[in-house]
Amino acid sequence: MKVLFVEPYEYYSSLGVEKYFQGHELFFNGVKKYNKEFDQEYDLVVSYLFHSEAANHLVLRAKKEGVNTMFLVDGVFDWANSFENPKHKKLNLKQFHPIPHDYILCIGECEKKYFEQQGVIAEKYLPKRILNNQKPISLPIEERVLITTANNPYFSNLEKDKLIDLLKEVITQLKKKETKFIFRIFDKVLLDELSISEDDNFISESFEETLSKVNAVITTPSSIILTAMFHDRSVGTLIYRDVPLFLQSGWLIHQGCDVSTSLDNLISMDKDRMYFQEFHLKNYLEETPFDLEKMVTKHSRNYDLEEFVNNNMYNMLNSKFNINFEFKVRSAFSRLKKLKKKIFNK
Repeated sequence: MKVLFVEPYEYYSSLGVEKYFQGHELFFNGVKKYNKEFDQEYDLVVSYLFHSEAANHLVLRAKKEGVNTMFLVDGVFDWANSFENPKHKKLNLKQFHPIPHDYILCIGECEKKYFEQQGVIAEKYLPKRILNNQKPISLPIEERVLITTANNPYFSNLEKDKLIDLLKEVITQLKKKETKFIFRIFDKVLLDELSISEDDNFISESFEETLSKVNAVITTPSSIILTAMFHDRSVGTLIYRDVPLFLQSGWLIHQGCDVSTSLDNLISMDKDRMYFQEFHLKNYLEETPFDLEKMVTKHSRNYDLEEFVNNNMYNMLNSKFNINFEFKVRSAFSRLKKLKKKIFNK
C-alpha cells in the first residue's frame, strides 16, 4: 500500500510509525496538497492533528475520492482536553467527537472500545515515545518524590487555582514528613506560584532520566503515568476537575482525601496499590497484532459528520489556510525546534 501522512515526518517519528506501517510505501507532508488536485494513487491517508483545518480538509477530500483515512492518537485520551481545551472550543470542535476518519489507532483497550462505539474501526497501539526505554529503570536507594504536570495542565482559571492549592498542600505535607522531592514543571505560572527554583526543576533532561532519581511520581493526568507505572514507580494522580478518567494510577490525590495519609501510602509503595497499577498497565501494554491491509478492508460507519464538515469548512474560510499558511508556520516552527536542540545539546 501507498500511505500518505498529512504532516511532516517529525510529527510521527516519536510514535514509531515504521513498526505499524512496515512493508508499505510511506510519504509525508501531504498537507502540501490540501489546495491542489488530490492524487488518488494513495491507498491510505493518515493524519495526526485533529484541530488542524488543513489536515481535516485533506482527509475529507480523500474520503470523497474513496481513499481510506486514518487518525493516529499520540497520547492517552484525555476527556478534559477533548471538551474543555479553549483551542478546540474556539474552532467549535470536540476532539474525537465525531471522528471523521475511517480508522483510528489509539492507546488502551477501553479507549479502543469507546471509539468503536462511534462506528470507527479502531485498533490499539503503543507509541514509542511512551516507552522509549523498554528496560525497567532501577529504583534509587534514597526515597524521593517527583512532582510534575502535563504541559497544559489547566484550561481555566478555576482549574488553575484548584491545581495550585492542591500542589501547595502536597508540598506542605511532604515537607512535614521530611520527604525529599523534586519538580518537572514547564508551566511558568505554576513555577512562579510555587516558587520553584531552577535547581529543583528537572526539565533539561529526559523524563526517563528524571524518573531514575525518584521512587514515586505525583502528576496531573498525562501519558507519563503509563511510563512511570511501567518502571515500577508508585503514581499519584492529582484530581482537580470533574471529568471521566480512562487512565488511572494506584493513588488519586484530591482535596477531599487525607492528603497526608495518601502520601504515606504512596511513598511506602503499598503492595496492593502497586498490584492494581500492574493490572491496569496491561490494558495499555498488551498489544494485539493487527494486519493493516486487512484492517482497511473493513467499512466504518461514521456518525454525525455533517456538523463536523460544516465547522471545518467555516474555519477554513475564516483563516489564512487558503495560502497554506498553517503548513508554512508549522514547518518553520519544526526547523526552529531542531536548531534550538542542536544549539543547546552542544
